Amino acid sequence: MPLNNPVKEWESIGVSACLIGIASAYDGKSRCHIDTIRSLRGKLVVPVCPEVQGGLSTPRIPAEIVFGLDQVHTQTGLDVTNAYHLGSDNVLKTLQQAGCERAILKDGSPACGSLTIYDGCFTRTKISGKGIATRRLLDAKITVCSE
Repeated sequence: MPLNNPVKEWESIGVSACLIGIASAYDGKSRCHIDTIRSLRGKLVVPVCPEVQGGLSTPRIPAEIVFGLDQVHTQTGLDVTNAYHLGSDNVLKTLQQAGCERAILKDGSPACGSLTIYDGCFTRTKISGKGIATRRLLDAKITVCSE
């Protein structure tokens, strides 16, 4: 009698790469979150980073969503909106190919924020809002939560 493959029974879940210790944040560091890592036990983890998957480097100049617009600008004024949209589309494809129905993304990020994002003025002030990738995933019916 053949053995069942237990991997098929595991849930695949997308996770911001920085939350699991991959140095992909704008400052070249990780945002390792031990409770997130613990919650992933028994799951197939699919690490994603919309910024990197959109072609941006690590480290990179900080970027924020311009208040009231669907644009992302760096602290130096460079418009990186296209990179954020490309990265969001690539993350969606990655998660769909892996069969992910859920993702845990880094809150506050202009890509991954699910509860808050920064206000667009580079004052470190958070406001209620969703990042570019989070919105893209939610539109595709993928559940998104923060760490």
